[in-house]
Amino acid sequence: MEIAERKKREVEMQQKIDLEEETTTIVTNTFATLQQEVDHKTARLKKCLSKYACLREEAVEQREAHDAERREHEALQAALIGELRRRLLLADSFVPEAGRATVLRLRYNDDCDAWELPEHAAEPLRARPLAHPA
Repeated sequence: MEIAERKKREVEMQQKIDLEEETTTIVTNTFATLQQEVDHKTARLKKCLSKYACLREEAVEQREAHDAERREHEALQAALIGELRRRLLLADSFVPEAGRATVLRLRYNDDCDAWELPEHAAEPLRARPLAHPA
């Protein structure tokens, strides 16, 4: 049994060696002259360089798109901060202290062309909160 397995492994190893030698021979005999090898490698280099140029161009386009999106977000943030400052200025200037929280919660509804007071998100307290015993 062992002898048959050993012979089988030897045959497989010999086939692998023959395949590697054949591959090596093909690679070394592919180029008949040095000029053919130079031409082949030059073509491969040009292909790699064109692929690199495409990837570099794509990276530049993505960077520009990212920068444009960032500028849009910065403009939106500036607009929102400006709106908040105007609301706070109006609340500080014209609204009495007692109604200030309500006025700051008001939202303008473009569909109805009116101001609306959204519902409270928090539940009202039913009982007074108790401290946890230590």
